[in-house]
Amino acid sequence: MKTHRFTIFVWRDHGGLHHARWIEGDIEHVGTAVTAREAVELVRKYLQWMIDEHPYITPDLVDPQMVTVAAELRPQYRVDARVYPGDQSIRLPVPCVRGKRADGTCTCYMPTLGLQFDFHEASSFKDLALHTVRERHGNSTVADIARLLPPASMVLEELSLRYPDDDADPFDAPPKNPFTAILDSLPEDGGGDLRVCWQRDAEVADLVARLSKETAPLLILGEAGCGKSTVILDAVRRRRLKAREKGGQSRPVFRTSAARLISGMKYLGQWEERCEKIIEHVQEVGGILCVESLVDLITVGGSGPGDSIAAFLRPYLERNELRLVAEATPIELDACRRLLPSFADLFQVLRLPSFTRQQAIAILDRLADMLMKSHHVEADAAITSTVHRLFARFLPYESFPGRCPAFMRETFDRARRDKQKRVTVADVLARFTQQTGLPELLLRDEMPMIKDELLARLQSRVIGQPAACEAAANIVLTFKAGLNDPQRPLGVLLFAGPTGVGKTELARSLADDLFGQGEQREKH
Repeated sequence: MKTHRFTIFVWRDHGGLHHARWIEGDIEHVGTAVTAREAVELVRKYLQWMIDEHPYITPDLVDPQMVTVAAELRPQYRVDARVYPGDQSIRLPVPCVRGKRADGTCTCYMPTLGLQFDFHEASSFKDLALHTVRERHGNSTVADIARLLPPASMVLEELSLRYPDDDADPFDAPPKNPFTAILDSLPEDGGGDLRVCWQRDAEVADLVARLSKETAPLLILGEAGCGKSTVILDAVRRRRLKAREKGGQSRPVFRTSAARLISGMKYLGQWEERCEKIIEHVQEVGGILCVESLVDLITVGGSGPGDSIAAFLRPYLERNELRLVAEATPIELDACRRLLPSFADLFQVLRLPSFTRQQAIAILDRLADMLMKSHHVEADAAITSTVHRLFARFLPYESFPGRCPAFMRETFDRARRDKQKRVTVADVLARFTQQTGLPELLLRDEMPMIKDELLARLQSRVIGQPAACEAAANIVLTFKAGLNDPQRPLGVLLFAGPTGVGKTELARSLADDLFGQGEQREKH
């Protein structure tokens, strides 16, 4: 069993409590107890849990020694927003733990101040330590310096901690990921109900072949909601199965976004350094990096496309030092070609066409069969065609599958909670009404909409505007009859007139008539 030795800093405060922390860890992770042994035990339990969760974390400090340097600080005080230096200096003893890293670099930790620095020559240690203290606390007040006084007593201890065995099945053990907060290791089992990408066999097979044989960056191109991420996940699953059949191991695949790459980075050069380390890690494990949005790489990271994340990654992609898979919609790809054409042109494009009506209903039929088995609920045969018609007709700007699978699951979940034995078309219509607010009168083709009744509802709230009410009613009737252009907005209305003639009330009346039947109305 592999073990590593961790250096623990243990101290007793002036109130009598004992504290302990790993010298290389975060200053917030401190064990506090009545005795030193109990404090160290708290740190040991925390470190063992951390190792079990993240076995790549190892100590790097070799041959630690504790010394003390005395820094002369001249405190400041403030009067009426003015700063005055004190008349006398204060001598501040600072405990230091110095040693070497595994690569031979000399390093020093100041555990009571939360500071750390590296140095080359042992003769320069003291000067660098004093400089580090003055840089951080040279402008402190007397009260601030008082809080930095050394503890009553302090000592270094070592803990030997065990690591997980390395003889586990390599197919079941995911590759170590030291960037868990930035990179997600994609699940190679598909990761859920819809991770098998139905009706996309040709596209998934094409992606698997490209990932296996080619090194050029790939772009998955398709409308929002068409299943780009699901195609990638299914390709990862198939590559794993193919590698197992041949007795090998597939490349690990990581997923991130531009926002996560720069999160927490405050200073110049920080996110670039992080990206370099991520690229090195992906290279070491022979992995593939997936990003959620291509255009975000160009718009995030600097003051313009020329110093963005995309500009930073471009040399690595040109030299084939990084395997990258990105996603984009056609509109986003056009924007990328305008902003940074040299970056967008690096990618091979895999297009995902829109599903036909027959393909969409076939996908919903398979999903319905799966939900019936898992929920032990029957369903009408017409619910899948109804769901497709509702989303295609009333949410035409969303590509299939989009929110359709989630809508189906929610409908079956509600039926199971209500102890229904069957999901009907009426249940689908009721759920769609609750989500969109559209009245059942609009959703059902067999229910006619009478113009006089619609006009009466509008004119009962907007007095003295018959022409405006009739114009609004005609647009609603056109929509009900399905005669509007599905590629254009239902209607663009400009309510013009002096204050108080009913412009706002007519807009509210239309909104209530079209969208007033949903969950918000139910809450009131």
